[in-house]
Amino acid sequence: MTVRIGLGISSREVRAVAVRDGRIGWRDARVVDEPGALLDAIAHLLHAAPRPRFGRRRVWAAIGPSMAHVKQLRGIPDVHDALIVERLVRANARKFFVEGNGSDDIAVARISGWWATAVNGHIPALLQAACARTHSRCVGYVPAVSALATMSGETVAWRDGDIIARLVAKGAAWISTGRYRADDDVTIATSLTGLGADERFADAFAAVVGGTRLPLFVAIPNPHVVRAHAVSRVATAAVGLLALAAAVSARGVRASRQLAGDTERLETLRRTAATWAPLARQLKSATASLDEVARFSSGRRSPVEVLAVLTHALPDSTAIVMLRVDSAGGSATLLSTAAGTVIPRLSDNGVVASPRVMGAVTREYAGATPLQRMTVRFSVASSQRHPR
Repeated sequence: MTVRIGLGISSREVRAVAVRDGRIGWRDARVVDEPGALLDAIAHLLHAAPRPRFGRRRVWAAIGPSMAHVKQLRGIPDVHDALIVERLVRANARKFFVEGNGSDDIAVARISGWWATAVNGHIPALLQAACARTHSRCVGYVPAVSALATMSGETVAWRDGDIIARLVAKGAAWISTGRYRADDDVTIATSLTGLGADERFADAFAAVVGGTRLPLFVAIPNPHVVRAHAVSRVATAAVGLLALAAAVSARGVRASRQLAGDTERLETLRRTAATWAPLARQLKSATASLDEVARFSSGRRSPVEVLAVLTHALPDSTAIVMLRVDSAGGSATLLSTAAGTVIPRLSDNGVVASPRVMGAVTREYAGATPLQRMTVRFSVASSQRHPR
């Protein structure tokens, strides 16, 4: 009987289930104490998992939100070829995925629009190393929220440490996704509650049951098949060299046929290049638009940054009654017990520039405490950050 192993990989814990005939026959989990312990945790669980009488165990993995970011793609050309979309996302990975590091594995899928995932580039190597230690066959991996939403057909949220990823789905259609930090309880789709009271194994179970048909699933090549293909390529190259030697030694009709074949292939390549030229122009235009958006965003100060600077610079016992900020500057109405120190405190911080008092400074009382109300106008220094 075939033993299928599902792994649920997160930043702080690895979970594993063994599934036979659609039922969980074994489950276990191991805490990841430090980042370097992830490989040992995966290998430990695979060692402990049930083994089939014959053959190797097959392993599917669900990757948590801290290592797999799922996002809906917007503003890309109307292309129906997944390979072209994947190349576009891979070339602009830092713009589509702000938290990416440039070495992430990219996969795309069309589910009521184009969606993409960026998975930490170390995950495939870790899975292959753990499976090699335990004589297991790693089939591939998928983002946890993708597996859960597909198997449940409804909105799911999944926690990975301090990160929660939510994917809004309705049936087979995906509507939106979001990532945020919160302490809310994780919602698991009702169709996966058959795991029992401990629902933390839902991602591993969904990865096994969904298998390779899950959207955004990334297959890991079988090393035995890769070696066989390498041998086949070497043999093909050897045969090609022999054929080339025979062609060089041949004359007359053989040389003419070779020339005709080469001419036909060159014509085919010319027609293919003409077909791909419009798509190449669309990709170039999309990349230029993304660069323009990045340059525009890099020169603007965040209102949150301005508020942080004001909060840090203002003297104690000063309250911000009203704050208005735009790209050029802003104004703030303050209540303070030391209005005379406000302007000097705001004059040297690199963000707020040219602070000045607008209008009159009036006196007010909060109980028995005398306060001074004042309005300060200021400019916002331009940002020199470069787009990420």
